[in-house]
Order: sequence, then C-alpha cells, then structure tokens
Amino acid sequence: MSPTSSRPPEGDPLVLDARPYTPACGKLLARGEHALIGVSANNGYFTQRRLTALLEWAWRRFATIDVVYADLHLDSMLVAAGYPPHKAPARAARAVRDTRRRIRRAVESIEAVRVPEVIGTAGVVGATGSVGTVGVRGATMARVRVRSLSQCVELPGYRAVRRRLEDVAARDERVGRACEDHVRHVLRAQNGGAPPPGREAEMVRAGLAYLWAELPTLFNTPEVFGVPSSVLCYHKTMPVLHSLYGATAIRHEAQGYVVVRPRDPA
Repeated sequence: MSPTSSRPPEGDPLVLDARPYTPACGKLLARGEHALIGVSANNGYFTQRRLTALLEWAWRRFATIDVVYADLHLDSMLVAAGYPPHKAPARAARAVRDTRRRIRRAVESIEAVRVPEVIGTAGVVGATGSVGTVGVRGATMARVRVRSLSQCVELPGYRAVRRRLEDVAARDERVGRACEDHVRHVLRAQNGGAPPPGREAEMVRAGLAYLWAELPTLFNTPEVFGVPSSVLCYHKTMPVLHSLYGATAIRHEAQGYVVVRPRDPA
C-alpha cells in the first residue's frame, strides 16, 4: 500500500496519510469519481477535527462524496452490552444527533474554506448547474451528500445489493463465518478481551444485524448510489474486508478501499 499525504486547512496541523488497500484501489483513488465516508455513531475516533480533515481531504480528490452515518441497531447493541433497555433508545438517539452535528460542522467548514476557491471557475459544474449559478452552498450540496444508513436502506440499489448478498450467504457459509469473525473481533477490541460472561451471544447477534445493514455500502457502493466507481475511506481496515475482498460475487469490481488516518495521534 503506497501512502499519500494531505494537510488540512491552514492553521490545522493535522496531516492525513492515505493507504490504498491494493494497487487496484490506488487506481480507483486516482480516478477520483466518488468517495464514501462512513461514520460510526458512538465511536470516539470521529472527533470534529478528524471529520473536518477527512472531508477536506476527500473534497480535493473526488468529484462527489457521500457521507453515511450509522443510525440503525444502536439501541439493540447498547442493550446487548448491558445498557438498561428503557434508556437505550434515548442514548442511541443522542449519539446519532451528536454525530450528525459534527458532520454538519465539517460540511460547513468546506463551504467556508474550499468552495470560494472554485467560484467562477470555468467548467466547474455541480449536479444542479454551474458553481457560479448555484452559489457556495449549492456547490457543496452538489458534491457532498449526507445520509443516514436508515435512508440508504430505502434506496432501490441498496435493496438489490442486499438481496444478492443474502443469496450468496445462503449458498456459501464462508460469508456468514467472515461476518461473525468480524463482529467477534470488534467485540474483543471494545471489551479488552472476551465480552462479559452471559452476554456474548446477544452481543454477536446485535453486531451482526449492524454489520449486515452496512454490507451493501461496504462492498457495492457503485450500485447503491449509482456511481461508476467508489472508494470507501475509513481509518482502519475492517476484518470482513480482509476475508471477502477477493469474493467476486460479493464485491463490485469498481469498489475500492483506502485507509485514511492522521499521521500523528490527534
């Protein structure tokens, strides 16, 4: 994986390194047609500073960007982890609101810093017209879309991909095994080892529901969002990707992956 570097807006020392998962992923990154930025609620990694730097990095490299934040199955995962059932929905909703607010502020930073640089530039066209016509906010919205995962599951492309993934999983037990291994890996990382006694089975079930909701966007963003190619930008390589990257029945050939994270702790 060959790294590339990026420095966010002036005054912010945060430097990002980008490492394509494979050389083919590097070519998709160079094409720069579409980026998917996945944001997990209840994940302390996604600070305001990191989100802003990541979005600014993607803005300068991709024609269009989808930011998708997870808002499904959070309450069931909290309950599985031992959170009081009557408090879990409110806790999950608060986490989603906080995540949505950080994303909004990151988008506003792009509007304030990057869009004015291209206003009036000949040939720069957004989804609703030329940049000079639609203005700063319109130019941003033409290139950056923010969606919840619950909105994505209603898309025809998502539904078609989800059905095919389920069909493949029904025929090939390796898919289900890879998903369960992924969830158990995440649980061990979150709990500093094995999950609490008596809760592991419920936590695995909740984690699998969460992962399956994300799978179509992990492995076939081009069809889900109707783009020619896409690069998933995340701060680490997910175990399920290691297991299923080579499965042609699972992954769209124009789906790429890039690990993007700060060079230094931030």
